[in-house]
Amino acid sequence: MCLQVGMVVWMDFGQSVCGSTLLTDTRAITAAHCWYDGWRWARLLTMVFGSEYVFTGGVRVDTDQVDMHEDWTPSTLRNDVAIVSFPRIEFTDVIQPIALPSGRLLNNDFTGNLAFASGYGILSDSMGLSPNQVQSHVELEVISNDICRFRFGEFIFDSTICTSGVSVNGNVGICSSDSGGPLSTVEDGKRVLVFHTAFKKGLMLIPGQAFTYASAPCQHIRLTFSKIAYEDMNTAVRHLADIIRNEQRRALEKQPQRLATDR
Repeated sequence: MCLQVGMVVWMDFGQSVCGSTLLTDTRAITAAHCWYDGWRWARLLTMVFGSEYVFTGGVRVDTDQVDMHEDWTPSTLRNDVAIVSFPRIEFTDVIQPIALPSGRLLNNDFTGNLAFASGYGILSDSMGLSPNQVQSHVELEVISNDICRFRFGEFIFDSTICTSGVSVNGNVGICSSDSGGPLSTVEDGKRVLVFHTAFKKGLMLIPGQAFTYASAPCQHIRLTFSKIAYEDMNTAVRHLADIIRNEQRRALEKQPQRLATDR
């Protein structure tokens, strides 16, 4: 099952790669800086579903429908979140939406826990993107924001969470072109979106990465789907989760039922 959605980012001069996470059959969540980094605007995204490789294979859909957080601030990286809308796709065994955090997960900072990051980025700071750029996965430990602030300073907010890639096998973690991709945990047998990649500080040099906390972007997602305003953030997130679950259920109900002999 693939929750990660690749994004080939087309600009006036050249292209780059980002990641995103599938929310419904028409929407994904990513980092706002993948569309506008404060200097350059992208003009088109090629969304890549269900492929091991970002430049080939899978279901590929073009879109320029990107709704960035209205308070996205490139100079501080605050509110680095956007919703991408695209023509409806079909869910398959390898194309599935991720679950959103709810209940106790909304107030969990996950410090000391292990989480899973994925993306189509490079595998070391000395490498560049290749025509066969492949999706990779890594397990990371969540570290406290106090520790993270020593590395990133003013770029760490309450809505940010950090991970460390220090391990006995060397330093691992997210790297260039992984931006926007998911950091997830497993809850009741399901992958749950906890963060999406915001920025990193040297995969091989300084093992620390920052992720945007998913319960904070939930407010932005909720506003994208509904103009109802809430004073209580938890109420807003619960409403968002209901909307997402309903959209996911409707999308699944539209899929043709398979017989065991069809597999």
